[in-house]
Amino acid sequence: MKRIINFFLSLKLTVALLGLSMVLVLAGTLAQVEQGIWTVMDQYFRCFVARIDLHVFFPRSMNIPNLWIPFPGGFLIGWLLVINLLAVHGSRFKVQAKGGRRVAGMIFLLLGILVTFGVMFGWGTSSVAATEDDAFWRVFLRLGRGTLAAGVLYIACHLLYRKRSGMVLLHGGILFLLIGEFITALYAVEATMPIKEGETVHFIDHSQQLELSFTDTSNPDFDTTTVLPHRKLMKEGATLRPAGLPFDIKINRYMVNSNRPQSLQEISAAQRSGYPQYTGYGSRLYVAE
Repeated sequence: MKRIINFFLSLKLTVALLGLSMVLVLAGTLAQVEQGIWTVMDQYFRCFVARIDLHVFFPRSMNIPNLWIPFPGGFLIGWLLVINLLAVHGSRFKVQAKGGRRVAGMIFLLLGILVTFGVMFGWGTSSVAATEDDAFWRVFLRLGRGTLAAGVLYIACHLLYRKRSGMVLLHGGILFLLIGEFITALYAVEATMPIKEGETVHFIDHSQQLELSFTDTSNPDFDTTTVLPHRKLMKEGATLRPAGLPFDIKINRYMVNSNRPQSLQEISAAQRSGYPQYTGYGSRLYVAE
């Protein structure tokens, strides 16, 4: 147990993790020559084991084989940095305040955390900016309250840790960023709502998530829409029986990227030879990954 603790306290581990993260950032940046940013985020950074394509490090003219190597992903490196940071802090940064000074430090610490949560959740501001000036002042005041939170937390660190207050506050900020990015990666959803002038829109567009919708327009006064989320569409070979639809849906294959559907009559005989024999409307189209 002592050896494990000493390992996480060692400077070599910190340097090694930073070196791995730099290699991962380099590979992820080069991979964006051919892949979108969100594909790279999922394959390199928002995972515990990354799949680094070997050919990204070489000019495309060299025709490097399409091989990949396992590498520590962003989640794994991030959590090792968190453990390393907590281990270093717990062993080398001891609370030096006593008595009333410690009580005052704890009060300022709780107050700083409360203000930080207020900044995160936008306490005291309207949920929607009515004008551009309103949007500017919302951002400006949030930055001001963030500065206030940092000031209150610094006072707490100074009362509790004296001369090491700056280092403790810096460690806390790094820890906050690492854990915050992990939560963001798991739960944040990016969406847009394009609205043309004079138009009314009642839906949002998720740039990273797809869905399949079926709309029944038989009623001229009211359209009924059934939506299948992205996660259900990825189950190849599954047969879906959604409520409200008079038919079943079979997922033959899920493709991350494909060509535009083409008429099967326009495809050469060599391409059609290994193409699945679909039924219904799909029997007229050719779709390849």
